[in-house]
Amino acid sequence: ALIPAYKSVEMTGVASQIDQLEKEGARLGQTDLVLLWTGSNDIFGVSRSDRPLLDRRIAQSVRDIEAAVDRLHALGARRFVIGNRTPRESLGTENDQNGVDLNAAIIKTVQTLNQRMKADIRVFDAYASIAHMMQNPAQYGFTEVGKQCWQTPACADDKYEGGLPLASKYINWDAAHKTTRVHKLMADQVQQMLQK
Repeated sequence: ALIPAYKSVEMTGVASQIDQLEKEGARLGQTDLVLLWTGSNDIFGVSRSDRPLLDRRIAQSVRDIEAAVDRLHALGARRFVIGNRTPRESLGTENDQNGVDLNAAIIKTVQTLNQRMKADIRVFDAYASIAHMMQNPAQYGFTEVGKQCWQTPACADDKYEGGLPLASKYINWDAAHKTTRVHKLMADQVQQMLQK
């Protein structure tokens, strides 16, 4: 359910968004669903060769996720879906593997949260979803797997109102973000997951 008092986002960080919710006096009901998708920027640009830094960033990221769930729970939320980090433009790269490590920590954090609070907290495995699309593109109607849509002028000029016929063939919008079609497929998967 959309909270009427929360119509725009002034700050983009999760903590800032929750600050805004609290400031506006927002309350969440037990049937409201919170989709929390965070953490990727916390490991951006970290080299795997600097393992101590990567481990610190991952640890901070999952502490932030736990704090966000605690704060939202205090506002009344009882249903959460936490999306994990999506694959990068190519599977197996250093940046991609950093995300795999972050995702393992997210799963452990969600297990801990489920043990200590009365809430339904689930992980949406966005990584596995998109990796499957990348490994089986024809199954989803994708023809451009390793390319970035924004680098193709005709693709970048695709009109949403026209159904994005060219962009819909791509998985990657840029090196980190996915196309509208990928997001629609993931939304359908989240919906299916919640029906179980």
